[in-house]
Amino acid sequence: MKNNSPSIAASSLAQVKQVRNLATIGLLTALGIILSFFTLNLTPLLRINLKFLINGVVGMLFGPVAGAMYGAAADILGYLVAPSGPYFVGFTLISIINGVLTGYLFYQKELSWKRIIFARFLIVLVCQIILNTWCLSLLYSKFFFAMLPARITKSLVLLPLEIPLLYYTFQVINKIKKRM
Repeated sequence: MKNNSPSIAASSLAQVKQVRNLATIGLLTALGIILSFFTLNLTPLLRINLKFLINGVVGMLFGPVAGAMYGAAADILGYLVAPSGPYFVGFTLISIINGVLTGYLFYQKELSWKRIIFARFLIVLVCQIILNTWCLSLLYSKFFFAMLPARITKSLVLLPLEIPLLYYTFQVINKIKKRM
């Protein structure tokens, strides 16, 4: 049986082409940049912030195309507004991957606890633990496996906090969407 519904990417692209949605994505990007000012720097290589919430909201509302746009814009504009270390294109690519993954995992999906736990674990594993650690090892000439334990520990400590924050943020956004 042939599925006539548009693909997730095509549907996301159609969302991005609407001016109202593009403006909303821009405002969410600005909010993400503002949230980056409230980063807790544990060490020069370990940071905690709440930008993942905005990434989740963009992915949930507008899909992977918007997630990629948000990731690129938030990373580049965030660096221009408040640089923290040298610019490295690898982090921009990781932000794009993060946005695409978030969009595919949350857009037009039932946002259950199970889905959010799986998605957050996958994104943290791929983007933060593997790719970010690899980019940091390239950028600062540090041995990848020497940085890995601290980054895994940080991620495992934060996951139980990030998952409910994301779940309840989605609940609030869904209530707002229903009113509109």
